[in-house]
Amino acid sequence: SPPPPSPPPPPPPTSSSPPTAGGGIPAGGVLVLDGGNQGVAPLACLIPGVDDGKTTVPGSGKPSDIIAAQCCTVGGTCSREVNGECVAGHSKSLNGAIMPFTYAKNEEFCTANGLEMCKQSCAGKGCFYNYHPVFTSLPCPAPEPC
Repeated sequence: SPPPPSPPPPPPPTSSSPPTAGGGIPAGGVLVLDGGNQGVAPLACLIPGVDDGKTTVPGSGKPSDIIAAQCCTVGGTCSREVNGECVAGHSKSLNGAIMPFTYAKNEEFCTANGLEMCKQSCAGKGCFYNYHPVFTSLPCPAPEPC
């Protein structure tokens, strides 16, 4: 008798972690800002499909190139700490070696805590993240038309 049909192979994993509800970096990309500058001081633009796993901005010019995770309330109030703990650990006590986050992981963490991605740098709001680049949900500027 013929062998029983084999089950179909599982689909190839799209990434090392399950996709988040938001699916990670939005189309058009997002800005990584200078954590010590309250203005919009972009250090990098994260592109979906390219920078999904990115946790650092090499050559950022900051004391640490690790991008710090930060969250904000829906109203835009910064929250570098959740439940009294720095989101990625306290940079000073860790000598800058904070927990690396990807954009998707930062977004997932914020959402799980009833917060959202910030549209600003939370400069001066604790955890010594002023010494790092920080994630935001600000869209990258559109490329200049030729």
